[in-house]
Amino acid sequence: LQPLLKVLPKGVKLSDIAFTYSFTTQTIRADWQAVRNGLYGEGPQAHLATEFPAEVSKLYPMRDADAFPGMKKPQLLYGEVWKPALEAIQQQFNGADPGVELQELIDGTYNIDYYSIGSYVSPQLFPKYDAEGKELPLDDQVWPEDLSTKKAPAVGEDVYFTLSIPRKEVSARKDGKQVPVILLGHGYTGNRFDVLSFSSFFARHGFAVLGIDGPSHGLSLSSTEQLLARGLLKGYGIEAAGDALLLDRARDQNNDGTKDSGADFWTSYLFHTRDMVRQYAVDTMQLVRILRGFDGAAKWAHDTNGDGQPDLAGDFDGDGIPDVGGKVKYHAWGQSLGGFLVPFLATLDPDVVSA
Repeated sequence: LQPLLKVLPKGVKLSDIAFTYSFTTQTIRADWQAVRNGLYGEGPQAHLATEFPAEVSKLYPMRDADAFPGMKKPQLLYGEVWKPALEAIQQQFNGADPGVELQELIDGTYNIDYYSIGSYVSPQLFPKYDAEGKELPLDDQVWPEDLSTKKAPAVGEDVYFTLSIPRKEVSARKDGKQVPVILLGHGYTGNRFDVLSFSSFFARHGFAVLGIDGPSHGLSLSSTEQLLARGLLKGYGIEAAGDALLLDRARDQNNDGTKDSGADFWTSYLFHTRDMVRQYAVDTMQLVRILRGFDGAAKWAHDTNGDGQPDLAGDFDGDGIPDVGGKVKYHAWGQSLGGFLVPFLATLDPDVVSA
C-alpha cells in the first residue's frame, strides 16, 4: 500500500486505511507494437517478417496497348493522359461547369508526372472463415489474444495501392532524389481513389501520395456503372486504369450484386471493429516496410523500363532512380476514418514523422 501515501493527503498513515482494492486494464499498445516489431523480425511475431516479405507483388497496366502502340511502360498513367479523362468524368457527373474546386483539381494534374497501381500481401490477423470455409460471425473475426507474448497465425491478403508522383520540376526528383511520401487514409466507405482527388495539390509541394484500400473497402459500383466507367475510359485509351482501380478489398455483403465498401468495418461487434481499425494500421505499416526497402540497391521482380530485366525496387518509371521510399520522410494524412488511422501510424511507426 506504500504508493498510496504519495497520492493521499499529507498526514494519512497506512494504519488509517481501512479498505482498498486494485484492478488492471488491458493495454491498447502492446499487441500493436508486437505486430509492428514482428514485421521487422523481432519478438513473438517475428515469423511475420519471413512469411510476408516486404515486396510489391504486382504492378498493373494503366494504359491500353491498342491506344499506345509500342509503349514500354504500361504501368504508368501520365498526368497529361489522365487530365482529359478526368474532365470527361466530371462532365458526366457534374455537368458543363465544374466549379472552382473541381477546375483546380483538373488543372492541378499538370503537377503530376504519373500514377501507378500495384499490390502487396499483408498479414491479416483475424480469421474470416472456419475450417469448412464458412464465413465466421463478426464477433469471431477478431485478433488473437496475447499477441505480445504468443505467436499468432496470420493469413495473407492482397492490398491494393495507388501512387502519384510529382513532376521532376516541382520535386526532389529534379536533383535525382526520392520524393517524400504522404500516406493517405480514406474515409469510411471510401477507397484509395482519394489519391486521384488530392494528389495534384500535394504534387505542387513536391510530395508523392500513396493510398491503400482499408480492410473490406473499395469502389461500390454496380455492374452497369462499371461498364459505363470502362467505356468512358476506353475512349481515352486507359480502360486498363479502370480495371486496376476496380481491384480492391470490398465484397458484396448483402448479395445484391454490388460490392459494399466497409459494410463490416464500423459495427456493433466491438472487438471486431477494434481489430478492423488495427488491421488498417498494420496493412499501412507493411507498406512502409516495403517503401523502406527501396534503397537504391535492391531490385524487385518488375521490369519497368521495358528491357526485359528486373529493375531497381521503387523505380516505377524505369529511369534508373527509385522515385519514392528509402530514407525519405514519411507523413500521414487522412480524413474521417483516415483521421483515426494516421495518429496510430505516427505513434506506432517511427518512420512516420508527422500526422
